[in-house]
Parts: sequence; C-alpha cells; structure tokens
Amino acid sequence: SKERIEIFGSSKVAVIEDFRRLWLIKDGKTKRWGHPWSSSDKGHSAEIASFCRAVEGRGVIPQLDEAIRATGLTFAALESLKLNSPVRFEPS
Repeated sequence: SKERIEIFGSSKVAVIEDFRRLWLIKDGKTKRWGHPWSSSDKGHSAEIASFCRAVEGRGVIPQLDEAIRATGLTFAALESLKLNSPVRFEPS
C-alpha cells in the first residue's frame, strides 16, 4: 500500500490503508470496511475541476491572502505540537 496508518491503544488496533480500507481489530476479531473511502480521490479531481472553472471565468479564484493565512495556520499548528501548548495565531 502507498499510505498506511496504524493506531494502537487499549488492546485495540485500527489500520487504514490508502484511505480506502479500514480494519478494526479487538480481542482477536477483525472487522473490515472498504468504503466510504473506496471511491475517494482525496479531493484532487475536485480541486483540478475548480481551478479549470476559475481559469475559464466560471468560478472563483482563491485569494492569495487565504493561502497565506492557511500556511500561517499550518505553521502555528506545528509550533503548538512542538511546544505541546496552544499557540496564538496572529494573521498579518
């Protein structure tokens, strides 16, 4: 698999593969699901379609200040994780 997340805790295990399959293991019993993620495209198709509509004048072009704010929020979240404490985000 390309992406795999394993979560362990309280004698339970959860495994997500490629955001398409989920396994929950408890007391030696496994439950498996193949959806709702099985048809997921992770948003790439929608993002490309939105961009094309914007270029053609049929949609909204994302604002630069929104992208800068999103990046700032990401850095604030990383700093908060590093410090193990809340961090105030001050958009400029």
